[in-house]
Amino acid sequence: MGDILKLIDAAGARPQLLLVPHTTNDCAAFDDFTSYLSSKNKAGVVRTSAGPRLFVLPPTHETLKLAFSDQADCLYVIALEDDEARAHNGPSSHHSHHQASYASGYSRT
Repeated sequence: MGDILKLIDAAGARPQLLLVPHTTNDCAAFDDFTSYLSSKNKAGVVRTSAGPRLFVLPPTHETLKLAFSDQADCLYVIALEDDEARAHNGPSSHHSHHQASYASGYSRT
């Protein structure tokens, strides 16, 4: 995951989306997936046919530092256009200044 974090940091990208369970019924599967990514030191990568590549990052120390966050009960999603992901061309104006938002209205607290 270190290479992915370097790529994201070089592009100047920050998380645009925080993923949390939608309902209490989703918590177990969400926690399992988060634990899996964390234990393997991996990130999920979603490739879309006509859009950005999405990186789903677990709340590791490095991710929280990159996200300027201390919220450890969510997954962080960062979008990079394919040309950014390949070329490390620096920050793109539509990525670097977005405020992260929640994908679900459910809160565990």
